[in-house]
Amino acid sequence: MSTDILSLLQQAKTPAERSWLLMQLSLESLSSELQEAVWAAAVLRWFDESYLKAVLDNPAFSSFEQLISLSYLEPFENRGYNIHELSRKLLQQRLWDERPDYYRQLSSRAAEYCAKQNLDDFEWNCEYICHLLIANPEHGADKFNSACIDLTNPPIYAYEKVEELIRAVREVEFAALIAAEAVCYCLYWEAKIGLRFYKLESSLDKLKQLENYEINDKWLLSEAAALYGDIMSRMYNYAAARRQYEQALPLYQEVGSKLGQANTIQALGDVERMLANYPSAKNYFEKALKIYQEIGDNFGELDCIFAFGELDRAYERWSNAIDKYLQAAAFYEKKGLRLEHASVLWQLGMAHVGAKNNDMASKYLNLALNIFEEIKNKRSEKVKALLDALEQGQPIDPRQQFE
Repeated sequence: MSTDILSLLQQAKTPAERSWLLMQLSLESLSSELQEAVWAAAVLRWFDESYLKAVLDNPAFSSFEQLISLSYLEPFENRGYNIHELSRKLLQQRLWDERPDYYRQLSSRAAEYCAKQNLDDFEWNCEYICHLLIANPEHGADKFNSACIDLTNPPIYAYEKVEELIRAVREVEFAALIAAEAVCYCLYWEAKIGLRFYKLESSLDKLKQLENYEINDKWLLSEAAALYGDIMSRMYNYAAARRQYEQALPLYQEVGSKLGQANTIQALGDVERMLANYPSAKNYFEKALKIYQEIGDNFGELDCIFAFGELDRAYERWSNAIDKYLQAAAFYEKKGLRLEHASVLWQLGMAHVGAKNNDMASKYLNLALNIFEEIKNKRSEKVKALLDALEQGQPIDPRQQFE
């Protein structure tokens, strides 16, 4: 290594500066064709020869083998190749800082190429959305949000795919590269996924960050208000939950979302149920059920059946509660919704406690416990306490309500 290079490295103030100097030296040793290929590859999450040629707009590109032999290139399973994460971040940031228009041009070509692929393939759709966010930010934000909705709706329920998509979108968030709408959607979906895994404080923090943005999307405003209510409900702050749901409901009415209205009305019923206002809860559940039936939402209908089972349990109608829980449990198990399935098994156990059938109560509580532990859900602690009490013959109130 020459004295000049050593001197430059010694003058570098941060590890990032030193890393860039080394990358720059590597780039300068390459032909101009290979240099441009490296820049283009850095824009892509992964690539094969056909994809890279399209993004370079150079069908005659002939240095692919040389490119993939570089030390900072690696195979990408089932797709081709990619640049190592740290090297890619260096190149991405440098390209955006120095040649933002060229960055957008590369992303535009990438989005155009991806649009011609099978977008039912998650990896292609994810790649398409990431480049569309740069080439056409507002359109990309809409596609990102639509993809998250599709992935979390029945019959898919692919929450892990939403997490993966969010991580990919976050990769291009630097330098105000993507639209504020996309950042807001990221925060909303991160909060929603966090709630599912009982990360309440984290989810609440994500929603509070939305307050830093001027949001005109009524759908997002309604969803965020309802999600805030869900978090407050999980935190046992039912007064705050009710306020959030009451704020969300007219917003859903304004955007014409029947499903949003039904979900929010049912959530208001759950608040009333937790406060032991059972007639009011029943009224909300009946209104929600009517809308679910009007729009043909089977999932919502089953949720209402489960909710009516909760009311039956509160009124000590044990056999009615058990029948409704069994319907809901079969549905959730078939759909692979393990959290919901475990929650219904838990309530089945409680209904059998009320029916004085401790063997069946123990059976269902243990089934619930196994799932809660497998998915690492904190509700397992409550179920363990119930099983201990059951085993020791301690009194258990089978009517106690759970969020």
